[in-house]
Amino acid sequence: MFVAASYLLCGLSAPSPFLLAFAVPAPAIAASEAVAGLCIGVSGVLYETTLQQQIPREAYGRVASWDWMGSTALRPIGLAVAGPLAAAFGTRPVLVGGAAFTVASLLCLVAVPEVRSMRSVGAVPSSIELPLVGAEPLPEDQALEM
Repeated sequence: MFVAASYLLCGLSAPSPFLLAFAVPAPAIAASEAVAGLCIGVSGVLYETTLQQQIPREAYGRVASWDWMGSTALRPIGLAVAGPLAAAFGTRPVLVGGAAFTVASLLCLVAVPEVRSMRSVGAVPSSIELPLVGAEPLPEDQALEM
């Protein structure tokens, strides 16, 4: 549920390129970006929560690293490709195509039954115990986790 909701919230960032493509007044674009920013923030929390719940603790670091690398590597590639595409096909088709691709890819992800049926694992702890840091150092296994 968290994953599907986070993907759908990300889809709310798609109107901005459409609005830019059709030269809508700046206040409408600003409002669209404000909504998109809020949605992306919430979807990020949902996505990270899902990762932490679904990925085994011993593999989480590797999974999160690959996830972050993929996310940060694709952004500059997209920016590098957008300029030449806009020069070749025009700004409006590239903006509309990018927004349509965003919506289509998110719908494809949500169409996967395993994504839609994913549920929260475990209950929320009633209290969280934090190790006390005092005069004595933490045991080695706890010190590495902090």
